[in-house]
Amino acid sequence: MSPIFPEITKYKDIIDATKDFTDEYWIENLNLRGTFRPKVINFINERYPQYNDLYRDIYKYHINRYWDEKEVEISEYLEKHNLKYKSYFYHERNRKS
Repeated sequence: MSPIFPEITKYKDIIDATKDFTDEYWIENLNLRGTFRPKVINFINERYPQYNDLYRDIYKYHINRYWDEKEVEISEYLEKHNLKYKSYFYHERNRKS
């Protein structure tokens, strides 16, 4: 399930619709790098202006509290349904392990 857009991706709906057809979920947050970043931020500004502050905090100020909480929330939902998963929320952490 990638990328997960903050507050836009409805992960529960995706899981509920696919859990009978999926052996394992790989979850990944939205990573914005390079020339892709302004395009996504402009899209959010135009289509989802209510999330401008959240995206600014995450992608400009690198406040990861949202992702920390979301990773736990999604993991708990998957575990509740006895579904296997692998988290790729923090690529640098996964490379080290």
